[in-house]
Amino acid sequence: PLSDRTLCGPCSQDLPLRSALCRRCLHQPGAPLERCPGCHHQSPLRPLIHLSQHEGTIRKLILAAKTGHKDHLAHLLAQELALLIRETTIFEQQPRKPVVLAIPRSKRRQFTHGIPLSQRIAIPLANLLGLEYHRWLGRKGSRPQVSLSASDRRRLAESSFFLHDQQRQRKRRQTRSVILVDDVRTTGATLWAATRVLERQEIAVKMWVVASVSRALRSNHI
Repeated sequence: PLSDRTLCGPCSQDLPLRSALCRRCLHQPGAPLERCPGCHHQSPLRPLIHLSQHEGTIRKLILAAKTGHKDHLAHLLAQELALLIRETTIFEQQPRKPVVLAIPRSKRRQFTHGIPLSQRIAIPLANLLGLEYHRWLGRKGSRPQVSLSASDRRRLAESSFFLHDQQRQRKRRQTRSVILVDDVRTTGATLWAATRVLERQEIAVKMWVVASVSRALRSNHI
């Protein structure tokens, strides 16, 4: 069961998006949240759930969870995201429950850097929401994107994702919708590239979920 609160008081106050959901990010009618860190002046290409801008407390939590492989922090982030997802109405009219997918690492990077934070958030998130988690997406290459420009990120991301053959055959028989999870959204190139790969195989991506949104997004819309 989801508790009403998972972060302490000071940490909760440091997250500017704790009390409301931006209607522009979630593509819903009504006024958007003022100074929303997730979209600013333009909606993301899919409804976007996020906790905060990538700074302060949330940045420290993500870095600690990512570099220290601290699963209890990843679970805490998943709890906070699950609370926000519960507040939306996006899935109420879906004929079937969506499945949860994480942005993967390539096999090489997973061998050298371990399981990605996106996956360590996505698995408990699926459990908290009573949804299935699957590993349908694969990724090629090993080059990190942290230092790349927006255009380089887009170019690299477009050819890096693929669906595992076994899963592709299964999805052709029965279409499902998905929630796509990553740790931080910077330009949106990674999420959009993975979305294109999935939707070419008739797997509808209904929501993007990230722990935080980088300030770089302000000048790097896709």
